[in-house]
Amino acid sequence: MKDTENDEVDPALAHALRPIPEKGFRVLRVIYNETTDPVTVVTAYFDNEVKDL
Repeated sequence: MKDTENDEVDPALAHALRPIPEKGFRVLRVIYNETTDPVTVVTAYFDNEVKDL
C-alpha cells in the first residue's frame, strides 16, 4: 500500500494519502511542504480519483 507520493511539479512537496473510516473510507489527500520547520500543510481534500489504497 502506497500512502505517500512525491509532488510531480515541486520536489519540496509531498502527498500523504489515508482512507478515512468515518467517511466511508474515502481517501484524504494532504499536500505538505516537508522542507520547512515546522512542516507546512498546503492543502487537504478528499480525492475522488483514488480508488485503491
